[in-house]
Amino acid sequence: MASDNERLIAVILSAIIPGVGQLYQGRTKIGAILLVAILVSAGLSLFLIGVPLALLTWLIAIYDAYTRKLDDYLG
Repeated sequence: MASDNERLIAVILSAIIPGVGQLYQGRTKIGAILLVAILVSAGLSLFLIGVPLALLTWLIAIYDAYTRKLDDYLG
């Protein structure tokens, strides 16, 4: 289990760039998924479709960096 300091660092990293906190935790699969999702949504934001998607991805990355819940779904 991660210490509180490691968890805080992961949350801060995910707040800056979604997915980086998960990569910091050694969770490359979910980290890569979140990074791709934020890049795609950023590209779509040019068409105003990706803005809500980017915000949602960002919030999911921050929440997951703290709780590590997505590991349960992705294995």
